[in-house]
Amino acid sequence: MSARTGPRLALDIMLLAIPVVAALLIVYQGVAMITAKPTPETGASVSVSQPQDDQQPKGLQFSLSDAEPREIEPTELPPAQPLSDDEVQAVLARVPALPADEDAVREFPPPLTGVTVQAEFPPAEERQRPEEVVTGPLEVVRFGPEGELERARDVSVTFSQPMVPVTSHEELAARDVPARLSPQPDGRWRWVGTKTLLFEVDAGLPMATEYRVEVPAGVESPSGNELAEAVRWTFRTPPPKLVQSYPRGESVIEDPMLFVAFDQRIDPDDVLEHIRVTARRRDVELRRATEEEIAEDAYVSGMSKRTPEGRWLAFKATTLLPRNSPVQVVVERGTPSAEGPLTTQSDQPFGFRTHGPLRVTDSDCGWSDRCHPGDPWSIRFSNRLDTDAYDPSWVSVEPEMVGMRVSVGGNWLRISGRSQPRTKYRVRLSAAIKDVFGRTLERQETVTFDVDSVPAMLTSRGPELVLLDPLGPREFTVKSINHEELSVRVYMVEPEDWPAFAVGLERHRYDDEPWQPPGRLVYSDSVPVDAEPDTWGLTAIDLSPALTEGLGHAALVVEPTRQPESRYERQVIYHWVQVTRLGLSAVADAEDVLGWVTSLDDGAPLAGAELKAMPSGATTTTDADGLGTVPIPPRSRDRHPMLIARRDGDAVLLPLTLWGVSDRNDVLDWYVMTDRPLYKPGERVHAKGWLRQIGAGVRGDVELPTGAGRVVNWSVSDNRGNDIAEGRARLNDLAGFDLSVELPEDV
Repeated sequence: MSARTGPRLALDIMLLAIPVVAALLIVYQGVAMITAKPTPETGASVSVSQPQDDQQPKGLQFSLSDAEPREIEPTELPPAQPLSDDEVQAVLARVPALPADEDAVREFPPPLTGVTVQAEFPPAEERQRPEEVVTGPLEVVRFGPEGELERARDVSVTFSQPMVPVTSHEELAARDVPARLSPQPDGRWRWVGTKTLLFEVDAGLPMATEYRVEVPAGVESPSGNELAEAVRWTFRTPPPKLVQSYPRGESVIEDPMLFVAFDQRIDPDDVLEHIRVTARRRDVELRRATEEEIAEDAYVSGMSKRTPEGRWLAFKATTLLPRNSPVQVVVERGTPSAEGPLTTQSDQPFGFRTHGPLRVTDSDCGWSDRCHPGDPWSIRFSNRLDTDAYDPSWVSVEPEMVGMRVSVGGNWLRISGRSQPRTKYRVRLSAAIKDVFGRTLERQETVTFDVDSVPAMLTSRGPELVLLDPLGPREFTVKSINHEELSVRVYMVEPEDWPAFAVGLERHRYDDEPWQPPGRLVYSDSVPVDAEPDTWGLTAIDLSPALTEGLGHAALVVEPTRQPESRYERQVIYHWVQVTRLGLSAVADAEDVLGWVTSLDDGAPLAGAELKAMPSGATTTTDADGLGTVPIPPRSRDRHPMLIARRDGDAVLLPLTLWGVSDRNDVLDWYVMTDRPLYKPGERVHAKGWLRQIGAGVRGDVELPTGAGRVVNWSVSDNRGNDIAEGRARLNDLAGFDLSVELPEDV
């Protein structure tokens, strides 16, 4: 706090949260000194003193001392009483009178300006606005629909000239329309503009009906022009079309409920008379299913509820259908509709088959024409199996299969396990196997599965970049099965060749052309595989032709000498093999890479090794701890950057993608929340959010966003991705924003 002297005494005081119970401040015409000493337990008192000489510090100084707290008893005030009329008048009499204002409004509320005119709309007398007189003959320039339709919702006619004035819809609807629709269902004619006439039906025009539309000759426009010739056309909506039927397939019970659904309303009794069911070339007598029967059949009941009312029929045969027989159901030609007079012009059939004796109908193995070891076996039956009654003793396999498991579902029985190659297995099915109808196999069945040899495979260990054990042999081992010999190529490469190797390998995966790795080819030959059929064989590939004194880098290509024609079935192995005694580890931030070079023999750090960052070429030398730091250049986001360490003729590379690079760019981060997690349609959503800039680099920080943009765009969408609302919100000084949006009722 400070006081400044002058003609007037100016005192600037900032009040902070200081626990002072009572204070006395005395300001002299000059400089005052106040010293303060807080006493939180008992409060504080403040004393003010005048400095005696110029040696005293200038400004206000506080001096606080202990003060005894005292309790102040509250004073009870009498309850408030309203003033009497005389007392009110006495108070008002003391108030000076307002000056008179000649322009003051004397009425309240003040009268409205202007004149109110009562008039009807539209006016009883039509008033034609001036417009250009249309000349020439009146024509129908467009009409529809025409021909055969799946469904029609309206009929439209468009004239070449205005036919009605611009007025209300009620007035236009009361006018005579210049078109005739026959038959005309319940609906309404209305004008869309002054030239187009529309007939609409809320649920669409009735189906199974042929319609005729005519605009008679002599129709006159308001300008006096007439239609010279009548315009006539026809269209028709289709008769009933079968859109759903049940049952279908095989293993149907002898007393099924049948269900048919159509694309329009029908009369169930009339349609039933046009349905013919035959089994073994004999017609089956039918009846409608009762409501109780439909309710007891869960499948038919569900279909009836999903089908629009009046469009379906459920029925049954009066006797049991013959077993093991195909059943043909035909919705015959001439089936009527409940919407119009047209009937169907062709039969609409479907069929199914009743269940017969339980028997094996099919079997397969795996997903190809050949049965390979480990492929699952499937056995199909004529009827659905009773899964609850299944007993594991009903299925046995010879010879025994390790890890055999049996699963039953529908009319399928599936067997899985570790089947052996080049082996014929016999699956014996007990006659006790039962279906859902209570039937069993007539006798024991045997199903045979011939397991073929193992598919030829070629594989190896590790990713494309491999580091060999420095104490092990200078060879790389591949693993193969059912390949007699392998084609091997070895290339001598340098660490700087790694980007070309990686890029070429990526492109080769999507290219049919042969690919040659970088470097110098030092070995190419066919190597026999020493392994029995259907057993894995290990093939060691000597890398010494690509090495110098047992160290170096080699690009290796291995493939079978016989490849299939399809490029998707070809098997090729590509590896970059490092043979080195150097170990290289690295960590990175957004600015630098810290490399650590050690000996693979004993793990000791290596001083004096050269560290080189590629593709920038920046280098450094490791210290006594084997550490060295090189900067990450702007081009370090190249597709295949890397770090190379060299020492005494030995070299090791580490691709940058193995340990990543931090992002150098600043990013914006959001925190947005709503007032609650769930909303109902029609409710208002309130949201609030903040925006912060996350700085990159070693000096990066969390701070307010910079730049000219002070507005955020927002949008709201439902769970199906449909846009509901969008808008813009302005950021405040703390980069915060808020918004609200009302959800529609149909969200």
